[in-house]
Amino acid sequence: MGNWNDVKGFLNTNYNIEELDANTVRFGFRYTDDLDRTQQVVVAGSDSLLEIKSPIATMAQVDGGRLLAVAAQQGAPGGLWLDGDTYVWCATMATETLQGPELLAFVELVARAADETEKALGLGDNF
Repeated sequence: MGNWNDVKGFLNTNYNIEELDANTVRFGFRYTDDLDRTQQVVVAGSDSLLEIKSPIATMAQVDGGRLLAVAAQQGAPGGLWLDGDTYVWCATMATETLQGPELLAFVELVARAADETEKALGLGDNF
């Protein structure tokens, strides 16, 4: 993939897209090994950078210190970000050299990190 349009096309082919605009693609990631759980994923990008984000909880739902302690145990790429009032797991990468299997792997890693953090915090499958 060389640019953001390639990334959007690839995501559209591989996932059931719920929302698509010029800079953002939103979809629900469904696990093949746990069909009862899904995780929202937002991929935002430009022709040079890509962000893969998956929400965990709002600020009102969880203590930030506890969240950091739990998230530190995940060992996933990226890190914890605050997006508005929502904590998200996020990874950033360059689009220029990105390959399809690499993007699929990072989507799953970010979604899984967010989902496992939700579970460890005792939250439901809200996102």
